[in-house]
Order: sequence, then C-alpha cells, then structure tokens
Amino acid sequence: MYLCEQTLVEWMNEIEMVWWIENIWTMRSPFSKPQSLLVMDSFSAHITDSAKQHLIEQKTNMAIIPGGLTGRLQPLDVAINRSFKAKVI
Repeated sequence: MYLCEQTLVEWMNEIEMVWWIENIWTMRSPFSKPQSLLVMDSFSAHITDSAKQHLIEQKTNMAIIPGGLTGRLQPLDVAINRSFKAKVI
C-alpha cells in the first residue's frame, strides 16, 4: 500500500489531497471507520471545500492545527521529518 504519492512539483495540492483521502484514508482499519479524527496543519490543500466534503463522506472529523504552532504541536515534524525531508529532497 502506498502512503503518499509524489507530484511533479513535490507539493500537495487540492487534487492530491482528494486523491489521498480517496485512496489512502479510505483504506484505514475497518475498526476506525465508524467515526475518525484526522489532525492536520492549516496548509491550504488540507482545508479546501472538496477535501472537507470528502472527509465528511468518510465520517471523519477534522482538527486543524493553527499556523505557527507546528513546533509546539507537531514535534515529530520539527525533530524528525524536517531532517528526513532535507536528505530526501
């Protein structure tokens, strides 16, 4: 199973977000499908109307981390993912 897909511009956009919801998020454990919570940052592709609608159809609530709080609320993004991305990209 693929966890992500790379675009030509290496940047998430609305189309990629909807693709991720339809192809990855929908494959999560059947035990979590009655109602789920997806926590995301406030990146524009995450909060489009089409992404929100697809998540509602999947019985998923969204929790959006406000901009500027990544360092406090997403420590793995700061400590690990940033270093990983720097070496991969």
